Amino acid sequence: MIAGGGGSIINIASTHAVRAQGHAFPYGTAKAGLLALTRSLAVDFGRQGVRANAICPGLVLSPMGEGYLHNNPRLALDQLLALQSLPREIYPEDIANAALFLASDLARCVTGETLFVDCGRTICSGIRHSE
Repeated sequence: MIAGGGGSIINIASTHAVRAQGHAFPYGTAKAGLLALTRSLAVDFGRQGVRANAICPGLVLSPMGEGYLHNNPRLALDQLLALQSLPREIYPEDIANAALFLASDLARCVTGETLFVDCGRTICSGIRHSE
């Protein structure tokens, strides 16, 4: 990348990097480490034209996400959607679109950042008041 004049590194972390979930500390710890790695790469290699950013997806309806729902039968997708500011499902192409943005020249001044693609789940307490 450096020999080619720069580039874009995109790490895929998780909302678990900043929000703990019971009985999943190895996963959350690893994903938090990816965020630290992203920032370090941005600092260490920015002068050589390398940008580094991370994406933190919410629950994506991929084989892994569907497996999570299957293995936790007490959770319903509607319950999880109710915890998000935008009550919509997240698909793999939503994460891909975020990665395309970060890899493109549209994000040429973006480095060391974390982009949450979670329909607002990370910013929402999950407590709903009457609307």
